[in-house]
Amino acid sequence: MVDRRSRRSQRLIKEAFYRLIVQKPLFRLTVAEITREADLERGTFYGHYHDVFELYDQELAAHVDTLLALFKRHYLTAFDKHDFVPLFSSIINYLTTNQELQALMHEAYNKSRALAEITHAFQTTVTLSEVAVFGGQNDLATQLEINYNLAGVLTILTDWQKGNINASVTELTTSPAAIARHHWQ
Repeated sequence: MVDRRSRRSQRLIKEAFYRLIVQKPLFRLTVAEITREADLERGTFYGHYHDVFELYDQELAAHVDTLLALFKRHYLTAFDKHDFVPLFSSIINYLTTNQELQALMHEAYNKSRALAEITHAFQTTVTLSEVAVFGGQNDLATQLEINYNLAGVLTILTDWQKGNINASVTELTTSPAAIARHHWQ
C-alpha cells in the first residue's frame, strides 16, 4: 500500500522532472537536479525509481496507455458509424491539454523514441482490432495499410504541434476525420 507521504514524494518528483525536462535534454538531467528542484533527498527518488530514464519510461508508458484508452473507446464506433470526429477530437484534446506529454514528446534526445512508442502501441491496437473485430487478415497488405494511415495521422498531429500546420483544433479534428471517413467507406 502506498501511503500519502509516498504519493506526495512521487508527485513532487514528477513535477520537478517536467519542469526540468523542458530546460535540458533527458540524458543531461540528473537525479540530484530533480531532487533539488523537488526539495527532496536523493534517497527518496531512489525509493521510487532506479534512475531518470526509468522515470521517463514510466511517464511515457502512462501517457501511451491513456492515449490507447481514448483510441479504444472511440475506434470501433468510428468505423461502425463512419464518424471519426469523436476519435480525433478525444486524442487531439488530450495532446493539447496535456503539457507533460508535450514535454516528453519534444524532449530533444528522446522525441523520436516517444513518437515511436506511441506509433507502435497504436499499430498493435489497430492490427488486433482489425483482425478480431472486422475479420481482417494480419497479412502484409493489412499491416502496410495500417502503418501508412497511422503514420499520416501522427505526422499531421506532430507537425501541428510544432506549428508547421496552421489549423484550429476544429479544423485539425474534422479534416483528418473526413479523410478517414472517405477512405473507410
